Amino acid sequence: MKMYRASVFKDEHDTILMFPVGRDENGIPRTMNQHIKLEPPYAVEMIGEKLLQCLEMSATDEPVSAEGKRAFESATGIKSFKKFSQNRLMVGVTWLEDRGYIFSAYKRDKKGAYLGTGEENNLGSGAGPEAIGEMLLETFKLSSC
Repeated sequence: MKMYRASVFKDEHDTILMFPVGRDENGIPRTMNQHIKLEPPYAVEMIGEKLLQCLEMSATDEPVSAEGKRAFESATGIKSFKKFSQNRLMVGVTWLEDRGYIFSAYKRDKKGAYLGTGEENNLGSGAGPEAIGEMLLETFKLSSC
């Protein structure tokens, strides 16, 4: 079954950073050292288009290298994940061939890591960019930092 994943962050200025998630040589999910950045103002449809692009990036069969652990640093210049995660909301997005899109809300803990809240939103596989962008923004409302 096909599965694509992305980690999406939004800061207090509404800048959105999207990171595709692949798998390392052991099959463990890892952030890829690529990103897509959107700065406001942006249209909801554009958010959806960029998220679809990000999910497609995760479709690679090549193992993800360890350098993806520092993807946030290459995207922002911030060296510490704890500092990067300050004031940033996170949503995990998964596309499963048989389920469609799953948008999972996360909560930042005091140490800077993110924990799933158990809250999620879903869309069918046939959803268009506008619906995908709207659902991402709605799921950010369920997240906290």
